[in-house]
Amino acid sequence: MPVDNLSLGRRTEPQQQVVKQAIHWLLRLRNNHGNPRLNRQCEQWRAEHHEHELAWQRVQSLQAELSNNLRAVPGAQVAFNTLENSAQGLGRRQALKLLSGALLMGSAAWLAKDTAAWQQWSADYATATGERRGFQLPDGTRIELNTASAVDLDYTAQRRLIKLTRGEIIVTCGGADQGASSDRPLRIQNRHGTYEPFDARFILRQEHDCTRLSVTHGQVAIRSGSTSVQALAGQSYLIDHHRVRPAPPLAMDAGA
Repeated sequence: MPVDNLSLGRRTEPQQQVVKQAIHWLLRLRNNHGNPRLNRQCEQWRAEHHEHELAWQRVQSLQAELSNNLRAVPGAQVAFNTLENSAQGLGRRQALKLLSGALLMGSAAWLAKDTAAWQQWSADYATATGERRGFQLPDGTRIELNTASAVDLDYTAQRRLIKLTRGEIIVTCGGADQGASSDRPLRIQNRHGTYEPFDARFILRQEHDCTRLSVTHGQVAIRSGSTSVQALAGQSYLIDHHRVRPAPPLAMDAGA
C-alpha cells in the first residue's frame, strides 16, 4: 500500500542501493505475473521504510510510460532490454545514463520532447498523468501534487525550500510552524520566482510562459527579479521573468 505521509528526516533522495532493490522488485513482478506471494513480499518491502516507497514510486511511475515510448524509438528497445538485464547492478543515475545514451543514438528529438519524463523520474516527489497525491513534510507543511507534477525538496539546518519543477501543487503551512522557524522560513521556488507563505494555503501552477499563484488563506510574498508583491487571500497573480500582475482566480477550488 502506498505511503503518503513520509517522514523524510534529513534525506530526500533514496540511496542507490534502495533504487536497485526497487528496480529488482519491478523486474521480478514483471517476470512473474500474478504471483500473489511475490506481490505480498514486495508490499512488505515497500512498507519497511519510507525510502523503499519513495524509490518504488519513482521506478513504477515511469515504467509504463517509458516502455510505451521506447517502442517508437529505433534501437531503444534493445537498450531497454539491456537495462532490464543489468538492473541489479545499476544505480538510478547509472541506469538513466545507459538508457538516455541509447535514446540519444536512436532519437535525439524524442529525448528532447520528453524532458518532463526525466524530471519526473529524478524528482523527490512526482505524480504521473492522471495521478494526484498528498504528502506531509517533516515541519508539518502539506503539499498536494496535481496530475503530472514534480517537486524537489531542499531541507537542511539552514533552509526549507520546495522546488516546483513541473505542474501544479497546493501548499498548506501553519502560522505556528512559520513563527517557530523565522530563521529558516519556508520558501517555494520555480523558474519564474520565489514564494514565501505566512500561515497560508495556496495553489502554484507552472505553465510554459508564466506561473499562476492563487491564495485561498493567509498571505504569500512573491519575488520575481526586482519585483516584490504581497498576495492576500482571494487574490491571484501571474508571474513571469519580467513582471508580477493580477490574474483571474483559478477555476480549481483548493478547499475542495
